[in-house]
Amino acid sequence: MTPAQLTPEKTYRDLWMLWFAFVVSIGMYYFVATTLPAGSPDANSPLVLPMFGIAILELSASVFCRMRFGSRAGQLRSLMTVRTGYIIAFVLSEAVAISGLILYFVARWPRYWIFFLLGCAGLLLNVPRREDLKQPRV
Repeated sequence: MTPAQLTPEKTYRDLWMLWFAFVVSIGMYYFVATTLPAGSPDANSPLVLPMFGIAILELSASVFCRMRFGSRAGQLRSLMTVRTGYIIAFVLSEAVAISGLILYFVARWPRYWIFFLLGCAGLLLNVPRREDLKQPRV
């Protein structure tokens, strides 16, 4: 897409569609986890704590990317830059939910759904904001 075709309204609409698709995909992960058997649960899996650490890093990186690539007072960002920041933030938030799916199938951890909630929380922190796209761009 050329920059001439990229408008703030179109970018905002596209970001909302992507955000909704990521939220639905986390719901699909939960559906898959509840319908497919995983075997006997292992509450003491050694994989849980490292995955929690990675999930927290991914959530903080998602917020950082959105803020870093987004508009800030005194600094102008192009629409492509803002859009890229949001997409990276969405992907990092969904990676947390994928970690929960991995824990469900590999480690058989019974509280895998916590990662799905963390992924949804990351997406809620990175909801597209119109004011990020309304400022004059270079």
